[in-house]
Amino acid sequence: MSNELTVDNQQMFLLSDDEWDTALRDGVWEDLLLFYPPTKPLIEAMLRFTRAHGDAFRLALFRDGPYIKTWAVIHLLATRYGWQRVFVERVQCDACGAKLMIANPTVADLYFGVENWAELMKRATASGSLRCIQCGEKLPRFAIWVEALKDE
Repeated sequence: MSNELTVDNQQMFLLSDDEWDTALRDGVWEDLLLFYPPTKPLIEAMLRFTRAHGDAFRLALFRDGPYIKTWAVIHLLATRYGWQRVFVERVQCDACGAKLMIANPTVADLYFGVENWAELMKRATASGSLRCIQCGEKLPRFAIWVEALKDE
């Protein structure tokens, strides 16, 4: 059974593994569209990442507004302040070439439907960006979580 929570005054849902499996199979959850066929692989990749990093991340569903007929899917990162919206992405350090996964809270799309998004983004970036975990240099994108990628 899914858990309901509020993040930044926005209602979100955390699905169980079984609920995610069913939603991915059917393409809907609670009678609302979860994805369009071309975006299914992206949602599956987001779920794989979340399952591999379940101690720190959750994959949540929310609606940008009451009249929206599809779910938005977002990564949440557990922080000392509570759940933080993040965009998980791959980057490469410009200094040493290390390939990294980062959690970036500065992507504007993360805050659709949130009234005070600028303040929330300011709070998320207040501690500054993490640096490359291989060489300590500045990363090409803002990061509040970093992990080295395994050899691909």
